[in-house]
Amino acid sequence: MFLLPVTWIYDELLLGFLGGAFPAPSLLYILLFTLADSLLLNTVLIVLNCRFRTFALVSLLTSLYFTIESVVKESFTMYFSPASLLSGAGNVAGQYAGELQRGLLTGIGRMALFSLPLILTICAWYMRQRKERQIAQSMDTCEADSFAQQESHRDSYYFLASIGLILAVLIHYGSSVAVQRSPYAAAYGAQFNFNEAVGTFGLTTATRLGLCYDIFGNPYLSFSSADEGEPSEEGLQSNIKGTSGDSNASAGQESDGSVTAVEAASDAPQDTAMNEMEENAADEAGENDAASGSAEPETPEPAYNVMDIDFGREELQGNAASLSAFLATQEPSLQNGYTGIFRGKNLILICAESYCEAFIRPELTPTLWRLSHNGIYFSDFYQPSWGGSTTTGELSLVEGLDSNAGVDAVSGIADHNHYFTMGNQLQRLGYFSLAFHNGSHTFYHRDQSHTHLGYDAYFACGQHMDFFTGHNYPTDTEMFEGTMPAYIGHAPFSVYYMTVSGHAPYEKSSPLVQKYYDQVNAVCGDEYMEKTKYYICYQMELENALSSMVRTLEEAGIAEDTVIVMTGDHYPYGLGNGRTWNNDRDYIDDLMKTDDALYWNEDKSGLVIWSGALENELREYACEVSEPVSSLDILPTVSNLFGVEFDSRLLPGRDAFAENTEPLVFWNNRSWVTAEGKYDTRKGMFYPPVQEAEAAMTATPGEMEEEHPAEEMTAERMEEINALVENKILMCSQILKLDYYGLIFGPDESEDKQEEMWALIQSESAEHNPSEETTSIQTDEGVVNDE
Repeated sequence: MFLLPVTWIYDELLLGFLGGAFPAPSLLYILLFTLADSLLLNTVLIVLNCRFRTFALVSLLTSLYFTIESVVKESFTMYFSPASLLSGAGNVAGQYAGELQRGLLTGIGRMALFSLPLILTICAWYMRQRKERQIAQSMDTCEADSFAQQESHRDSYYFLASIGLILAVLIHYGSSVAVQRSPYAAAYGAQFNFNEAVGTFGLTTATRLGLCYDIFGNPYLSFSSADEGEPSEEGLQSNIKGTSGDSNASAGQESDGSVTAVEAASDAPQDTAMNEMEENAADEAGENDAASGSAEPETPEPAYNVMDIDFGREELQGNAASLSAFLATQEPSLQNGYTGIFRGKNLILICAESYCEAFIRPELTPTLWRLSHNGIYFSDFYQPSWGGSTTTGELSLVEGLDSNAGVDAVSGIADHNHYFTMGNQLQRLGYFSLAFHNGSHTFYHRDQSHTHLGYDAYFACGQHMDFFTGHNYPTDTEMFEGTMPAYIGHAPFSVYYMTVSGHAPYEKSSPLVQKYYDQVNAVCGDEYMEKTKYYICYQMELENALSSMVRTLEEAGIAEDTVIVMTGDHYPYGLGNGRTWNNDRDYIDDLMKTDDALYWNEDKSGLVIWSGALENELREYACEVSEPVSSLDILPTVSNLFGVEFDSRLLPGRDAFAENTEPLVFWNNRSWVTAEGKYDTRKGMFYPPVQEAEAAMTATPGEMEEEHPAEEMTAERMEEINALVENKILMCSQILKLDYYGLIFGPDESEDKQEEMWALIQSESAEHNPSEETTSIQTDEGVVNDE
């Protein structure tokens, strides 16, 4: 009778314990919601007169679901929604084969643990049935008495079912009312995220909420009234034309590599061609003033990165009305001294698997150091964990948006209008564009999505990658060297790479470790543990690949006409503790040299924006950006650098050089980092910069848990930033869900040029015949588990 409630509550507690989140601060809500849901389903099964085997089957499926989510959590540090599990079933069974194999023994053991209530109940039921049969055989019971006994049991079941239904309704209603008045209200409603909801409300509740919101919509969605302040009147003018820079920008001074973003933006000179146009205009204005007898020059109006968009038009109302109203109030970012400095240059955009700059140094990784520090150096950069592994990291880099859709973050919106991706912005300007990946071409359904992101063709393993490299699943170096001839003669070009070589597990037996270990060990020595050094060996393949790429660009004489933009897709979760990655401890702490109690430290990553021009004629633009920057800021920053037309109000990130914007890094769980400090929403604690720095320098292991009271930031300011973060998250969600760019600019009109480009590359590469004797040093596990 109570098998389901007992099983569900037990499984929720076990999942929290195995996931390292037990006891959760919201444990009471987990118990109450789970009890209500299980009682409700229990009642339905009783009313339908289901037999014990039906209850047992439902309990078994529940335990299986919990087991899968538990293994997925350990493997990928997040929970997958049912939609993600189903849509990615092929990937889970095929591409994740390595992870599943490593977690198989653990999974079997966990399945037994999650099924323990069912196993004990079946044993008890079997013993009871056996005893009843023995009694029936030994007693001469008339048929009428047996029928009356069955009727009595049925009546008692219906009575208990009625009580269960009443309890389920009361508990559910009371819990729903209470949670809306608790600190978890946003996570339950407007800021629902499946991964976060599992830890806060339990797997069954997260599943129920996710299904309800997907089918009926989320009734809690609304933009907060508390905002970042009233924008200026000029900023509200949606028809301001985005002209190229401020004519009053002062002449730049040579950078010493340590200026802030705002200082660099104000000091750097304008684009040469732009200056000439402005000087001519100023001369003409001066002549006119002299003729009229007036010598007083006019003050030029500020220029914004904004487009002429009428947010009140019919297409942007209806379901999109609240989003349109919010966007219309946002102040666009000012153009600045960095606007257009890369105009017309080639772009190579790289999403590097599990990249983190914590290990780079001149003597070990000279190319990574050069690209990071001789270009525009971002010393406080984050790639937040968005809850979707590689695909959400790709989304934040390419689209400038974050998503709650997990593994469907990009593929789920493949047919949307991706107007602002750098691929599309440059493709509209006539750039030659290609995308490459040295993993499976169908992984995350990239074969269906990436040609919509502004790339004429997408090549990966299983889709002609062997033509470029001589075999499938090449290393990063082999991919770069093999594919560069396809586009290097087609300037201006726009190219996208998703790498694989940095993927876990980081094993001593890997060919990458055998190739690079002596080099890494000679420099790092005892600074890192062995497993961490294995990770560095994997990243040395990226160092080698970039060295080859830069050398090729320089030999071709186009390094100064090419911009490389690179960041990681997510933190190296393969260094985390767990059997899946064969780790006996958390090696992320060892890599970062910090206590992960301040959990955002693991998401401290690295960003490269480099061009040969930054070492020569644009040297004065090379600088350090010391303010917090995240992957959401890459697209608006690079768009401004290339001087393309975009509307900064439609992107949640900021141009790092815009003087009228403030730095803001945020996570889907509403934690954030600003120049004023860091806020952990799980604890409700604020960490001022000075205190955090002191704690990092003086704390011994375990002392980083010291909590700093949020009162050190005013309540008003705290509320303002929290509201802004919630609005930004909701903004991203609505843009993706509504295909908002499609509402503004029309449906995606990307042409399928895959076969056309493939034919062109074949014809141009007739003399290129990669040696069939070439073999990949990519590990089998790295090949299979490319994301």
